[in-house]
Amino acid sequence: MTIQTIIDSIEAGDFSNAPWDAPEFGGADVIITREASPSLREWAAVQPLVLGNVGYAPRRRLVETRHAVELSWLLYQFRELYADILDSNNKYYFYGMAAQAAIEFIADHGDETELKPLLMHVIDRAELAIGEILGARN
Repeated sequence: MTIQTIIDSIEAGDFSNAPWDAPEFGGADVIITREASPSLREWAAVQPLVLGNVGYAPRRRLVETRHAVELSWLLYQFRELYADILDSNNKYYFYGMAAQAAIEFIADHGDETELKPLLMHVIDRAELAIGEILGARN
């Protein structure tokens, strides 16, 4: 799988391997959901204290969108694509930046936005994050 394979699937509207019956994405302090429960909103409101210099502002991110399944699909694709790059530390940065991209896009365009521009915006931010992660290794 490549990033182009993911883009081609989005262009074709092919989410055939999407987790339609699986839970929406949750991990690395990111939750993607169609409708946030009060407990999820409470979870997102309570930010953990992070000690150390991690180079970014870690925080919990809750993305509430009608495109939750497709956005979850994209994050699952990232997990597979970048399995050799993401680890127990940098996954918080990577998925946090991907989720933040979705949050900002939805804030700017509304949740009624079309799916493809949302996913492409998240891909753009994710590629930047991967570049930063790889650059930090050198």
